[in-house]
Amino acid sequence: DPVKRAGPALLRIGLAAYSMRQYLQAKPGTPRAMDLLGFVDWAATLDTDAVELTSYFFPEQVTKSYLNDLKRRCHVNGLDISGGAIRNNFTLPPGEELENWFKHLDKWLGYYATLGAPVIRVFAGIPPKGVTEEQGIQNAITNMNRACEMAAKKGVILGLENHDYLTKIDRLVPIIKAVKSPWFGVNFDSGNVDS
Repeated sequence: DPVKRAGPALLRIGLAAYSMRQYLQAKPGTPRAMDLLGFVDWAATLDTDAVELTSYFFPEQVTKSYLNDLKRRCHVNGLDISGGAIRNNFTLPPGEELENWFKHLDKWLGYYATLGAPVIRVFAGIPPKGVTEEQGIQNAITNMNRACEMAAKKGVILGLENHDYLTKIDRLVPIIKAVKSPWFGVNFDSGNVDS
């Protein structure tokens, strides 16, 4: 169901760090190379309200001090943190690989909660060989429900993006209908639809 709001929905402009990946992944010293702190500074020069701090561009060792510095940098530049994004695969059946993704999710839920990010963009991933389309969808439902229980404890919403396996809307819709958590939503990418 649509989100119930006290007032009208407000459309605000934000910039995802992923959009600047060629500069965030560039070697230091390369023209226009930047880290996340530099990305925040650059975003502040634009007509934008917020930044999405994509997990791929954090330093290898994330510390509380780094998260505090990043949060402060956003604040003093007048930018909200609209959310974050992580890698994950929730089409997997039970097992060690899936449990590793849940550990990964838990770690990033903690980081983004510290930053005050309201949403994390997540993915269903791609089912491994031997997992049917129906099993992949059912695994995604089961695993998203579990992930939302974890997210609720940190006060962070999970926004499932129609990416990879879910570019086919017929795979996305059953998941949307089955995951009933208030900590679940959809991050719809209009350029990522395959009919």
